[in-house]
Amino acid sequence: MVGMTIAHEAATPTSTAGTVRVLRVFLIRVLIAAAVYAWLVHGSKSGAVGPEPDAARVSFAIGPNPIMLIVFAVIAISGFRAAERGEPELAALLRRRLRLIVALVALSLVVTVCWISLYPLEGWPQPNTWFFPFPFAAVEMVGPS
Repeated sequence: MVGMTIAHEAATPTSTAGTVRVLRVFLIRVLIAAAVYAWLVHGSKSGAVGPEPDAARVSFAIGPNPIMLIVFAVIAISGFRAAERGEPELAALLRRRLRLIVALVALSLVVTVCWISLYPLEGWPQPNTWFFPFPFAAVEMVGPS
């Protein structure tokens, strides 16, 4: 019975201690999500383009985009602002914001993996339309020299 009371208190903070605990857990989970994003959104692809004797090297490197980390920070700050206003359903509000951040991390991982694995190296350096996974990831290209 005591465990249910503590879990219920953490789920619906009515005291300052409960609010601080919920905010601390929220912040830790946001930081973990941001670290997972920064750690897993990496990849590279390279190859030779053109006829064999004069083949040029083309490579792409993909990594985390700082804009996504700013988005995570804005979402987290909005959760803390809700706590300052004294939202009655703070725990539910923070859970929804955390789900949004986790969904953005998952979407970024899917977009990054799909982009790096499906993006063709053929066609360089001819002018074509090249789509990049902005804002989910940042791409560094090294074209033929």
